[in-house]
Amino acid sequence: MMNKKVIYIRADGGSSIGMGHIMRTIILANELKKKYKIIYVCLDDKNYINGIKFIKDRGFEVKLILDEEEILKIENSIIIVDKYNLSSDYYNKLAINNKVIIFDDNCTLDFYYGNIVLNQNAYAKELEYKCNSSTKLLLGNDYTLLREEFRMKTPIEVNSDVKNIMITLGGSDDRNLTEIIIKQLIDEEFTIHIIIGQAFIHEAALRKYESDNVILYKNPSISDVMKKSDILICGCGSTIYEGLKLGVPIIGLVLAENQVNLGKYLSKNNIIINSDINNIKKNILSLDYEKRCFFSNKGKSIIDGIGYRRVISEIMGIL
Repeated sequence: MMNKKVIYIRADGGSSIGMGHIMRTIILANELKKKYKIIYVCLDDKNYINGIKFIKDRGFEVKLILDEEEILKIENSIIIVDKYNLSSDYYNKLAINNKVIIFDDNCTLDFYYGNIVLNQNAYAKELEYKCNSSTKLLLGNDYTLLREEFRMKTPIEVNSDVKNIMITLGGSDDRNLTEIIIKQLIDEEFTIHIIIGQAFIHEAALRKYESDNVILYKNPSISDVMKKSDILICGCGSTIYEGLKLGVPIIGLVLAENQVNLGKYLSKNNIIINSDINNIKKNILSLDYEKRCFFSNKGKSIIDGIGYRRVISEIMGIL
């Protein structure tokens, strides 16, 4: 039996940066592993232990590095990079002897060297990427990557009253914003469903609120929890697209600088409510049945769930 060709994926995740880079590359890895050997390349840093464990637990090999220069030693390979703070010059060097696929969010580089640039965000087509004419730009909702559990689910039916609220603020929630939201809602007649992320550091603080009306989940089927929710409260990252696919009305929070553009775009286009942390309760109470139906229908209309097929097809085209 012939050895499979290797595809390297450069991504980190953990308590300091969340798990978003790993979560979205895992979607591609799960599809590409059918024909290729997948090796993750991760920085050997204590802040990324949870991310490395998450990758290994899903059956992928991990190569640890001490600095970014080590990847430049790889030649004649396919490298998928989902990593901030790398320069145009770095990508230029990497692309000399490799085929390079770049995950991007905000078009911050002067020039993008690579075979494919993937920006799956709703606002991506408004950005002006500078790259070689041979570089394929995969921009916008047509290329949004969803986990399989969400691709298979049908959208919710909007209920007349709000009874169930889901809160998921990423893999770590370093600032413990979840507790701030609980305190706002705990005296209301809601059942609050809280996702404890892979790198959560404030779990103990949340456990004291557990009751019939405050339910905490670790490693659940997130799509199942979302399906029974009337409103989703989440960061303005990849989870937004999962909620839109299921037609759940969303109150979004900008949790990091790289989420600003998505929060602004979706709010401006009346697809979500982009909220301040202190106005969560106010925004929930403003969502009557008619408004929730509006947001539900708007969300369902922009995400078809098959973006991964289009991305895989483009990747296969350069291999």
